[in-house]
Amino acid sequence: MAKPFWFMLISTFSLSLTAALAKVLGGSIPITGLISLRFFAPALLAFGIMAAIRWETPKWEAVPALALRGFWLICTQACLFFAIMNLPLAEAVLFFSTGPLFIPLVERILFTRPLPGAVFLGVLLGFLGVLILLTVESLRFEPYTLVGLAAGLFSALSQVTFHGISKGSLSPVAQMAWSFPVAVAFSVLLWPLDAGSSAPLQPWDWPWLLVALLAVLTLNTQVFRSRALRAADHTSNIAPLIYTTPVFTYLWQYLWFDEPLSITGVLGAVLVVCGGIISLRAKARTVETAATH
Repeated sequence: MAKPFWFMLISTFSLSLTAALAKVLGGSIPITGLISLRFFAPALLAFGIMAAIRWETPKWEAVPALALRGFWLICTQACLFFAIMNLPLAEAVLFFSTGPLFIPLVERILFTRPLPGAVFLGVLLGFLGVLILLTVESLRFEPYTLVGLAAGLFSALSQVTFHGISKGSLSPVAQMAWSFPVAVAFSVLLWPLDAGSSAPLQPWDWPWLLVALLAVLTLNTQVFRSRALRAADHTSNIAPLIYTTPVFTYLWQYLWFDEPLSITGVLGAVLVVCGGIISLRAKARTVETAATH
């Protein structure tokens, strides 16, 4: 249990730092360019690693799933980055973390899968937390809260899509290498959103070392999460650790950003996290029980 535990913590720690770093880079790089770099830089790194260690090419039957995953990834990250730039960091990441709450609903709608009582309870509790968060003064009537929730929904769609290819023969690095270029291609469609706006800095003045760090953190997030899930005896034991991401993010918000926390916001966050954990554990146990029969 020790290895999966630490692998998952490394993944969530890297994800929280990615979000904080994105908020920092948003002051130097236009947001649409930053979204493209969020996928382009890790894709280059992933291809470089494959070239140095072992080259992997996806089978033709996996290509549509990889392409669809790339599409959902750009939808997810575009919404997340716009939310990060316009909302308090921790709240933006928390709305993104509603992904596990949307997964049972997406599976119910798309695949008519049953919704066990414990999973439904977790989903209900989590969205009650979202409603409480929306009463916080800084978030009330803020349209970017819907953008943050859309990131959670797209994350759910991405994970449901990814489930099929994650069981295949491609390594986590290869999965990133072949799905991220699709995300980069779709990200070009966002560039007109920055048309006419003055860039904070010219490209040659961008903090490229921080962009490289963003690539490494992105790679860390994906690879260590995959290793944690593969090494775990039961995913229900480690899946709830996904919710250490908003915990870490609240720490970065307190240490690095002048964004206050409210008691109401913390209460809403606790309900979202508790609801997500209940839903994840119940869903994982349902899958494990079905697999043993």
